[in-house]
Amino acid sequence: MTASGARAPVATPPPARRYSAFLSYTHADRTAVLRLHARLEGYRLPKRLAEQAGIRRIKPVAIDRAEMAAAADLAEATREALSQSDFLIVACTPNTPRSTWVGREIEAFRQLRGRGAVLAVLLAGDEKTSFHPVLLDDGKGNTGQPLAADFRRIGDGPRIGLLKLVATLLGVNLDELIHRDAKRQRHQRLAWASATGALAVMIAALGWSAYNSRAQAKQGQIAASRTMEHQLDDLRGQIKAGGTLDMAAAVNRNIAMFYAQQSSGTTLPEVQLGRAKLLQAEAEDQLSRGDLKSADANARTALRITSGVMSREPNDPKAIFLHAQSAYWIGAIAWRKGDSPLAANAFAQYAALANRLVKADSDNADWMLEQGYANSNLGTVALLSARDPKLAWHYFSAARAAFDEVDRRKPNDPAIVSDLADSEAWLAQTEMQEGNPRAARDHRAEQRRLLAQLLSKDPTNRQYRSLEIAAATGQAMIQGSLGDRVGAIRTLQQALDEASALAAADPANRMERDRKRAAQLFLARAWLDNAHTDPAAIGQARKLLGNCGDDWTGAA
Repeated sequence: MTASGARAPVATPPPARRYSAFLSYTHADRTAVLRLHARLEGYRLPKRLAEQAGIRRIKPVAIDRAEMAAAADLAEATREALSQSDFLIVACTPNTPRSTWVGREIEAFRQLRGRGAVLAVLLAGDEKTSFHPVLLDDGKGNTGQPLAADFRRIGDGPRIGLLKLVATLLGVNLDELIHRDAKRQRHQRLAWASATGALAVMIAALGWSAYNSRAQAKQGQIAASRTMEHQLDDLRGQIKAGGTLDMAAAVNRNIAMFYAQQSSGTTLPEVQLGRAKLLQAEAEDQLSRGDLKSADANARTALRITSGVMSREPNDPKAIFLHAQSAYWIGAIAWRKGDSPLAANAFAQYAALANRLVKADSDNADWMLEQGYANSNLGTVALLSARDPKLAWHYFSAARAAFDEVDRRKPNDPAIVSDLADSEAWLAQTEMQEGNPRAARDHRAEQRRLLAQLLSKDPTNRQYRSLEIAAATGQAMIQGSLGDRVGAIRTLQQALDEASALAAADPANRMERDRKRAAQLFLARAWLDNAHTDPAAIGQARKLLGNCGDDWTGAA
């Protein structure tokens, strides 16, 4: 009501615009832009986020000089489309600065919506070579244009670049969109893995059995075994990133069906090595479950197989590689059982085989990685068993050098970034043992920076999340040693929350349960260290320790 008692007029909201965005580009980039257009219009928000936002997809995206080409006056049609668009997306490549049309469209749209509604999207080149001059200077003293999304692989990458655009166009939280989208993709991949694993076994089995002659049958077996190895690598990689041990076991069983159909006495190296690779995978999963007896049995069987193939094919790179993996798993299981001498011997054998691979082919990046992993294992033994931090530093530095070289050859490869993060963790731990907490802090900071880079692009990846828990725990230990007890408690609580989530998502995974319990114990100790200044510390520590008998029962 107004002061006079009359009803105030109701404001009429402006009519909704037809387009989410107008896509401005130069025709030399038409193929890439059409691909971007299709991805934008085809994207659907993850279900829960769509329910929260009340919208599932963006409105249509206008394409300059495409759907308006039939208009009698192209300039008039362009102005109309611009006026009906919420945002202007400028596709930037080295071709863009030469386009008169793109410059005019930017100027016209800025007059309608202002600078904030112009989204610069980098598809190729860089900001110096690909931004239109009008983006860089609007003639009003405003220089530069914020980059909305970088689709280059050295930048955000195609996936994150698209999500950045969608989040802006729909007004949803980017972090939540990345998380929900990654979770949806993971579920889709795991469903696909479950459906195709058994099918691949059937196809491979039918393929090799269809051959008639003995020679053809051998070639069929070799081809089928290679198919199984590919399936094992691909499906397990997806499961490690977002699945559970039960899913991994299902994949193993499917692959085992194929090898069960082969003669146990076959001498075909490809088939024997494929069987050994499966046994190694099973040993890895059993180690994660805490079933050390079964893991050891499978690793030793794999070692016998790879040793036999090596005796007949001593210079075969694949045989050397898989024999090295057998040695590694023998060492990893021995280390978990507390048998340091056996672990040291197995890791030394692994290192010798990795060195053989590098000597035979020094340009092979995969062999460099094996050499890096081997040095990291030897450093672990030197640091935690021999208590020789100087020797450990030598090995860890050599591992870091190998990872740096591979990173130079394959920049921004997530697996290599993960390896670099792991090497920073061991360098930090070595510095702590040497009594240099500030140097250790710098290594932990670099480790967490690298992990943040990985998690920003794949936030639901279980491997990255597990590494971040370990990194946070290590950082908290450094904080405590430097006197920041409150900061240490805060960091450890974050680590415990994440460890609890991972353990709940994969109940069969003993390592996840152990990681959660370790976080509880570290946090309890941090509270006890703070007991002299915080009266509630003892109660907090008691709550975290709970029933210590459960720890002994689990260890039995």
